[in-house]
Amino acid sequence: KRLITPEFRNQVLAPLFIATTYLIAWGTIMPSASQFFDQKAFSIVIGIIANAIFIYHIVASLWAGCRDIVLRRVVVGSLMLAVWIFARFADLFDSLLARGAMFIVMGAALFAVAVIYHRKKKKVSTPINPGKEP
Repeated sequence: KRLITPEFRNQVLAPLFIATTYLIAWGTIMPSASQFFDQKAFSIVIGIIANAIFIYHIVASLWAGCRDIVLRRVVVGSLMLAVWIFARFADLFDSLLARGAMFIVMGAALFAVAVIYHRKKKKVSTPINPGKEP
């Protein structure tokens, strides 16, 4: 039996590698880059890249979970989305209207994922010819 399965590699090692690379890059590049770039602008660029990577993992988890009908992936992706929205609550959204809109968008996204997952699961579990013997 293989010690490192593709699922373990994709769900544990890849995010861990990306987070470690991000932290190492932040610690090594930031002090030297501050000589050449505005530190605030550089931090914003690094933050955008980190958020894009995190959002990619969210979408990939939700997509794979709905495609393969794996509830655990859908739940992990949904929790990651909620964590990202709550983490960005204070720093990205200045107005109360923007914050409320993000919660509405998050709710709509989670509702859409639930509907897609349910339809896919129902389609797979329903017999092709209901009521007829093969």
